[in-house]
Amino acid sequence: MNGVAWSLEIEIQFYILVPLLALLFAISDARVRRTLVITIMLAAGLISNLLYRNPHWRASIIYYLAFFLAGFLLCDLYLSRKQWTRSFAWDALVLCGWPLVWYMGLKSGHVVLPFVMVLLYLAAFRGKVCSAIFSNRVITDIGGMCYSIYLFHFLVIYAVKHQTWTLHVGQSFWLYYGLQCILIIPWVLLFCGSFFLLVERPCMDREWPRKLWNTIGSRLTSGGTGPIVEASMGAENAHIAESGEAT
Repeated sequence: MNGVAWSLEIEIQFYILVPLLALLFAISDARVRRTLVITIMLAAGLISNLLYRNPHWRASIIYYLAFFLAGFLLCDLYLSRKQWTRSFAWDALVLCGWPLVWYMGLKSGHVVLPFVMVLLYLAAFRGKVCSAIFSNRVITDIGGMCYSIYLFHFLVIYAVKHQTWTLHVGQSFWLYYGLQCILIIPWVLLFCGSFFLLVERPCMDREWPRKLWNTIGSRLTSGGTGPIVEASMGAENAHIAESGEAT
């Protein structure tokens, strides 16, 4: 069983509610719109702490609503930008923000973390060092297939580690951890990257079912009637030749 696929259900709930949530952008005044989004984010974060003990609510979009709205707020800020100047101040903010991502507690995390994420994403655009790092082609390519990696990394790691877990250098945990990363990560990128190229990226085209059906149909048609057409043309040419000889 895939230990991360449960989140797909929450995403489906989000896709269903997107038309309703998008009504926030019908508010023309940017200050009012953003204030409302921030208020809902804060309220959703506080409410999520009350829902944690209920497994049904914890598996719903209500529990994660603040994080989805963080994406809305980021899009709003990005699309309405005028002229963003890059600054080392944003890079300094990243040094303070990333530790919060990893060390923040569960209760405070659902309230504060969505706002921290917005700041970190903005820093990726506005920081001089951050923008250089996150615009690197390798980073953007891996980021583009992040969802394929998210869905299958657990299965690949589980399969590969059964072949590599006995390999180690010395008794240090960190040396062992580093060696296993070197051995496992390439397989994760290879498998997940292949899935992205063969399945996820083609499916980004909303016309992919029609195109796939047309491709299959054309292959079947050309494969099934090619010999028949050639035989018919051969018979027709023979008939013309016989007619010519007769005249």
